[in-house]
Amino acid sequence: MTLYSSSLLIPLLVVLLSKITLCLAEFRTSFDNITHGQPFQLAWDDVDPKHYPLSVYARLINRTVGSQATGVMMNITNAITTGSTYLWPDVPYPLPYLSTGLYSVEIRSSVADKEGTDAVVLAKSPFFPIFEPRPAGPRTSSRPKAPKGSAVPQDGPETKIIGPTNKLALGLGLGCGIPSAIAMGFLIHVLGKRRAKMLEEKRRKQRFEFVIH
Repeated sequence: MTLYSSSLLIPLLVVLLSKITLCLAEFRTSFDNITHGQPFQLAWDDVDPKHYPLSVYARLINRTVGSQATGVMMNITNAITTGSTYLWPDVPYPLPYLSTGLYSVEIRSSVADKEGTDAVVLAKSPFFPIFEPRPAGPRTSSRPKAPKGSAVPQDGPETKIIGPTNKLALGLGLGCGIPSAIAMGFLIHVLGKRRAKMLEEKRRKQRFEFVIH
């Protein structure tokens, strides 16, 4: 596994910078040390009441072979009629959990969706990893279940799957401002580095077992 070279990162940043849109709000939530299967409180700046009801979208990006990447985006809820907070009850459900993946969330105006126009992205988080919880006992299931009473999207797109592609920017989403584009390029580099390290450790372990036998 090779890391992204500067020849790939520069075109990626150019594409992102050419499509940057400024968000109307920012998240007031820290996206550090998020744990798989735990509730997570989202909070963002107040927005104009004309944008309500609000929708929350979650996105997963995972690098596969070479310079390819796959992505999934799902609607977590579109039932936020007041306020500027939402409790994500079971992270990253309904998205699948991948230890090598990067996640992000967006706050959108559901009004734009209903009118058939492009959804207004009000706030967008940086990409962040999700960590496994510390072992506390036997787990009954490795697949997260839908929490009782959780909001279920009723209209609008629920799932968008982005298949393998050589266009690195596809499925990554657009940040709010130039710093997001630069950070995104760095995160892609980190993701590739993490996967390369895992593969190298696996190969080292296989060589060690071969010597023993």
